Amino acid sequence: MKIMFKTLSYCFFADFNDNSVAKKIIEHLPLESSVQKDRGKICFFLGIEVPEGVDAVEFKGENLVYSLPNKSLCICMEDTTKVMDPNSRVFTVGKILSLTDELKQLPSGEKTKISFEEKEDPDDNRILSQNEIDGLVESLLKKSEKKVNN
Repeated sequence: MKIMFKTLSYCFFADFNDNSVAKKIIEHLPLESSVQKDRGKICFFLGIEVPEGVDAVEFKGENLVYSLPNKSLCICMEDTTKVMDPNSRVFTVGKILSLTDELKQLPSGEKTKISFEEKEDPDDNRILSQNEIDGLVESLLKKSEKKVNN
């Protein structure tokens, strides 16, 4: 499922996985948080509880994780295993669809709305950012691939 992160200056997208932790986050959308930068990652405090007994999910080149005990959704700008505490429970929840160099420009403390992509205001007449254009093109390409394969 595609999720949108929208700040005052940026808009970027993520593909969420189909696992129990990702679904738990999706149940709480839309959410608001602020950008928190820390050692190779950008985090958004969500405060969502993950039930005991849910195992951490193996990293498979994905860079969007939910970290306990700080209950934050984190974008890993570097190798996930290097920027996350190996002793904490970390759950892979998806992959960011933006360039990490662009995300590094996000200012700390900037308010961020995390919502379903479809929740975008249809009357929004602003100029699209390159991240938004890339996300839309990727979405259209995936849809056309599915039609061709069917």
